[in-house]
Amino acid sequence: MIDEIKYEEANCKDTQDRLDYLFQIVKNNPDDYPDITHVTVYTLGEGSSIKLSKTAARKWIRESWGRMERDINRPLPSYCESKTPSTELSLTNYHLLAYHRIKTVRTEENLAKLAKIEEIKSEVFKEEAK
Repeated sequence: MIDEIKYEEANCKDTQDRLDYLFQIVKNNPDDYPDITHVTVYTLGEGSSIKLSKTAARKWIRESWGRMERDINRPLPSYCESKTPSTELSLTNYHLLAYHRIKTVRTEENLAKLAKIEEIKSEVFKEEAK
């Protein structure tokens, strides 16, 4: 038995196919994964988790990908070069987990501003750290 199997998918169909594949692993290895009957999904931005059946998880994946694709098609903020959606699925000995994320690539100008802010913060709070 493997401690963790982890995949990151870049579209809805691949995510649903990977979910089916992971459920097949669970079904084929009941002694290794005796307690896995649901998928624990993490909602984007809210940080809460929900346990769903396989059918409900497939629906959640479809709807979530629809929301992420609509978000990606919005104009990018000025500090952002690109946004890329993905879904991570992982199977451990005790859980089948899924969560969506949108990776943001910041502009060089924005990264320089953030670095300057961190530098100022470290100077301001240096006295408090002692």
